[in-house]
Amino acid sequence: MIKHGIDIALVKRFKKINRKTIERFLSPNEAEIFKKLRNEKFLKENTKTLFLATRWAIKEALFKADNQNYKYSEIDIKKINDVYTYENYSISVSHDGEYVIASAIKIKE
Repeated sequence: MIKHGIDIALVKRFKKINRKTIERFLSPNEAEIFKKLRNEKFLKENTKTLFLATRWAIKEALFKADNQNYKYSEIDIKKINDVYTYENYSISVSHDGEYVIASAIKIKE
């Protein structure tokens, strides 16, 4: 059986997200990366917002693919050579204007 999840997120929804919510869905590693982004003065605000929206969409897609009781803060999404990765999943992400869409396909049981 193929397990596939997909999610779409409105990027601006993450513009004024509070710190507690961020802590609930970012892994410690992701939170560290986000903290560095927040401290970079030259980055556009949209880069930071897009980081959050992308992580959210990926984690929602993972949940929908497997319907496990994931604790989002325990899911550590890595980006290696412009490819998002998470164990046993193939992840695809696309951004268009105000939206980010993520797809996750489970590749191993």
